[in-house]
Amino acid sequence: FSKLSSFFFSHRTSSQSHLGPSGSLHQIRAGSHSIEAASLARSMGFAIGRWLLKESPDKSLFEELETSKNGFEPSHVAHVLKAATLAHDIGNPPFGHGGESFIQCWFRSAREIEQLHLSEAQKQDFFAFEGNAQGFRILTDAEKHKGKGGLRLTYATLATFTKYPCSSTEAKTQSIAGTNQYCGWKKHGFFEAEKGYFENLADKTGLLRDAERFRWKRHPLSYLVEAADDIAFKLADLEDGVELGLMSTEQVACLLRDTDDSARGTPLVTSEEQQQAKDAYGLDHFGYVANIRARAQHRLVCEVVELWKGHYEEIMTGNFDKPLLKQSRYNKQIECIKEKSREHIFESPRQIRRELAGKSAVDGLLRFYAMRLCELKSADYSIGKLDKSSAAGGYFRLMRRSHAEVDPFEGMSSREDNEDDRDYRALLCVTDWIAGMADRYCIELYRNLKGIDL
Repeated sequence: FSKLSSFFFSHRTSSQSHLGPSGSLHQIRAGSHSIEAASLARSMGFAIGRWLLKESPDKSLFEELETSKNGFEPSHVAHVLKAATLAHDIGNPPFGHGGESFIQCWFRSAREIEQLHLSEAQKQDFFAFEGNAQGFRILTDAEKHKGKGGLRLTYATLATFTKYPCSSTEAKTQSIAGTNQYCGWKKHGFFEAEKGYFENLADKTGLLRDAERFRWKRHPLSYLVEAADDIAFKLADLEDGVELGLMSTEQVACLLRDTDDSARGTPLVTSEEQQQAKDAYGLDHFGYVANIRARAQHRLVCEVVELWKGHYEEIMTGNFDKPLLKQSRYNKQIECIKEKSREHIFESPRQIRRELAGKSAVDGLLRFYAMRLCELKSADYSIGKLDKSSAAGGYFRLMRRSHAEVDPFEGMSSREDNEDDRDYRALLCVTDWIAGMADRYCIELYRNLKGIDL
C-alpha cells in the first residue's frame, strides 16, 4: 500500500475538477477524492472481513485460511480494498470522463493513424479509450518496473481494482447486443497489450470466465470499490457545489434530509441530525455541509456492507450484475443527488467552458503527436535519429524529458519478434503521456506548442 500511495501522490494529486467562481481553477485534487474513497472502502473491508471470519456461509474455506501459514485477518480484506480504491482513478486522463470522451472521439475520426499498422482489436482500444484500462496498464506495466510487472501489486489487489474484467472487443460486442448487459462488461478494463497479463491474473485469483472469451465475472470485492467510489464522489459533488458558489447549503440539506415527497425514498440524513449539525457549526456553512455529508457517508457505508452480505451467494457465483447502491433503499435519493449535481455543477456555463477548452487541448496534443508518429516510425522509433530542428524532433525530445530522460520508445527498434505490434505500442506511449497529464498542464502545454503562450 505504501508503494502505491507514494506513486499516486507524486503523479496524480494535481488534477482539477471544476472552475472557481471567479474563473480561476478551483483546486480540487484527484488525491483528495481517492483518499476519501479508500478510507470508506477500508471501513467496509474490516466489517466484511469480520463477518467472513465469524458468520460466512463458507465456513470450511475460512477455517482453512485461518489455519494456513499466514492465517486470515479482517485487516487483509481492508488492506486490499484500501489499495485498490486508492488506485481506482489512477488511469483517468485530464478532464476525467470528459477526457476519455475527447480521446475516443479524436481516434474515431483521425486520419493521422491510417499509416500505422493496427489490428481491429488494437484500434478498438483507442476508439473506446477507457481510464480503467489505462489504470490497469499503469499499475502493471507503464510505471516503475516497466514491462516487468509495473508497481508489482498483489493479484488480489489488481483483481479487486478491475471494475470491468473484459477486453475492448468483448465490451463492443456486449454494447451491440444491448439487452441484459452484465455490469462488468459494459466497458473494458485492460488493453490488448495487457491481455495476457490479465488472463494470468484471472487464473491466479479464480475469476469466473465466460467460456473461452476474453471476459470474466468481477472479483467479489470489486463491488465494494465501486460503491466506495460512488459514495465519496456523489456526496463530494454537493460539498464542492457549495464551495464553488453553485449550490446553497439549504439546497444540499434538502437533498439529504427527509421531505414530504414520498418518491424521494428513505432519508440519508434526518431533520434532527441536520439540526444537531447546525447547532454545532453555527454560521460555518462549510463545516455544516461537511458534517451532514459525513453522516450520509456513514449511513451508506453501513448499507453497502449489509447489501454485500445479503447478496453474498450471487456475488460469489457471478450472478450479481448490478452496482450495490442500485439495490439500496437510498437509491432514489442518490439518483436525485446525481441529477441535481449535473444540473447545478456539471452543466454550469463555466464548467462547459472548461470542457470545451479541455477538448481543444486534448485534441491538439493528440494531433501534434500522432501526426509525427509516422516520422518517428521512419526513424525506426529512435528519438535520437530525428532531426533536432524538425517539429517531430522537438515534440519527442520534450516527451523524453518528461520521462526523466528515459526514452518511452526504447527497445522498439530492436523488437524483431514483436514487429507487428510496434505501431500499436508506440501509440500507447503517446496516450500514456497525454492521459497522465493534469488538467492545468494539458492546457498549458497545448498553449505552448500552439504558440499562444510561452
